[in-house]
Amino acid sequence: GGGGMGMATKTKSRSKGKNKKGSGGPKQAPFDAAASLLRMESIYDKLCKEAFKQEESESDSFDSITTEYVVTARSLSANAPAGLSDWVPVSQIVLVRPISEDERGSEHAKETIRAAVSELCRESYFAATLSAPIFRRIPANDVEYAAEPLGAFHRYVYDDVIEGKSSTGTSGGKGEEAMGKAEARKVLNLDEGVTDARDIKSAYRKKTFALHPDRFVGVVRTDEEIIQSATDFTNVKIAYEVLSSGVRDTSSSASWYESLGGKQRMEFFGPIELLPISAAKKTLEGTGCRSAIVGLDPDLAMAFVAR
Repeated sequence: GGGGMGMATKTKSRSKGKNKKGSGGPKQAPFDAAASLLRMESIYDKLCKEAFKQEESESDSFDSITTEYVVTARSLSANAPAGLSDWVPVSQIVLVRPISEDERGSEHAKETIRAAVSELCRESYFAATLSAPIFRRIPANDVEYAAEPLGAFHRYVYDDVIEGKSSTGTSGGKGEEAMGKAEARKVLNLDEGVTDARDIKSAYRKKTFALHPDRFVGVVRTDEEIIQSATDFTNVKIAYEVLSSGVRDTSSSASWYESLGGKQRMEFFGPIELLPISAAKKTLEGTGCRSAIVGLDPDLAMAFVAR
């Protein structure tokens, strides 16, 4: 379905008053973001259904690639309302690219994402005001946007913040299991509840110094001791990654939202420098790309506003 993991929400249409007749000439009607967002829902569902049929077909050749993205928004103002100085998920975009476009590489793909977010920025702003009404306190031109594939959002953001799971797996003694934050604190000898980035980094440095392979040069050790030392050293690095994900660094202006997932999270794209809407449409039409947008569940957005 077009909702994408059940996060999308339906848009309610607004009742419209009757237009009053005037003596002036014809005027261009202002853009109705609510009506456009409502229309987009059916287009979104149609594009996702087409992608599903393509995946289910027995043909080995595909003519397009369909990707869903979560769009986040934040205020550009230095005096942003509480909760809007960092990214908040507000909408979801589906982007269908011809195979020929997808094969041109990730940098070119970013340009099509940029064009899609730019073309649909009015709908994104309206969706933001629905999912997090606090956005109504800032003008649309005071909002900037970012985007990330839906799968990456679920793995690195949703599972961590909403489900309380860590997406950082281990490659040492724990195989494919995920290390929880409580276990990570034990590995680094940190007290329960420690969240300060400086304390975490200090503990990490002490442990890596104590376990670094260079400290054992010339020391006679058994094979078991060598393996255990290597495993402990790896787990210390993993523990640091786990605890660094989603930790607010009070010593800098770094984005808490962008820190989620640590170094493994590489597909977040933003802030996006918006194109003029006419130029964005031209880019999408010229590349044969199609896009649509839906809003997100208010509970999801407010979980980030409230942090």
